[in-house]
Amino acid sequence: MTRSPAGGRAETAVLDERIAATEALLADLRRQQLLLQREATGARSPDVRYVQIPKAAELTGYTVKAIRGKIAQGIWRDGIECRKAPDGHRMIDLRGYERWVEAGR
Repeated sequence: MTRSPAGGRAETAVLDERIAATEALLADLRRQQLLLQREATGARSPDVRYVQIPKAAELTGYTVKAIRGKIAQGIWRDGIECRKAPDGHRMIDLRGYERWVEAGR
């Protein structure tokens, strides 16, 4: 019994989709594992104090829009929780962010 080429292509497409989904899940699990390892060891890069807004969003869980809103509304103040870099990029001060969270404002 032989299969038609069309049936084989359909099965291949299904398998390709499953492989892609599995690879995405594996990548997500690796990211979660890395975060858990960092939390367990208290590891944080002490050399990085200022990060751009997209990285701050990744680290804090706030969206880019929420961070920009906090800056625009004055909740995050220039020179305390954020600052403008010499090249014009808006940077988030991770130490300032941590103080803001701990202060409960």
